[in-house]
Amino acid sequence: MKKRCELIILSVLIFIGVVVVLSSSIFSFSEMGLDFLTTTVNLNVNEEDIFKASKLEYGKSIFSINKNQAQKNIEKQNPYIKVVNIETIFPNKIIFHVAERQELFAVKYEDKYLILDDEGKILQIKDNFINTAENAILLFDYNINNTKSQSDNDTQSQESNIVYEQGDFIENTEGIKNVAKVLKEWKTSFVHLRAHVISISGIGEEMNLKMRCGLTIKVFNSNQNLSDKINLAFSIYDKAEDIENKTLLEIRNVKNSNDEYVIKGFIS
Repeated sequence: MKKRCELIILSVLIFIGVVVVLSSSIFSFSEMGLDFLTTTVNLNVNEEDIFKASKLEYGKSIFSINKNQAQKNIEKQNPYIKVVNIETIFPNKIIFHVAERQELFAVKYEDKYLILDDEGKILQIKDNFINTAENAILLFDYNINNTKSQSDNDTQSQESNIVYEQGDFIENTEGIKNVAKVLKEWKTSFVHLRAHVISISGIGEEMNLKMRCGLTIKVFNSNQNLSDKINLAFSIYDKAEDIENKTLLEIRNVKNSNDEYVIKGFIS
């Protein structure tokens, strides 16, 4: 019984000691750092900008920091920022590892154009859109529901007729993400993708990619084996001679990786 009492007392003392240490000023959040994992084109922010956007407060225990909320705050205020990781360096420092989101698609929504990244996040909202080799790839006929993605604090997301804002994620992003993934298998650089592709229509159906050289790539049943079909189309596109004299490439079907595609080649 005596040993049991001693063990209980020791446990209580250890617990009190841990609480005292963790609540001491040694672990008070007092320093932050910013680490850019990519080059930046549209971003011009510094550590102070990120700290203000995070809404964190110096002096609080580093163990009480809500990293998820800080990430949401930063990304909402700065649509071009993607917080990849928030690192805690004991005893009192936080480092934000961030990357710049890149423009990939443009979608007309009502009387505006939404400029999206590859995850369907709205980076900009424009009144007009001029399609150039430097600008986003235009998505024709892409249906966007008139509701915002629901977040933890977004109680209005169930309401209809809500206007999209910068920093929102559009609904129904599966098609956009899938096409973006396939495009990046061909060219990892968004700059190169925008330089080659003017527009895309018919996502999930008979998909058409209009290339800047004048060629149209038509992909039948794009909801099946899209990666294989697009990779084949782009391999032909990359190897074709005098491609500016061609107008149409049709990719019809593939069953598996061992089968040959049925191709209706270039039509001059």
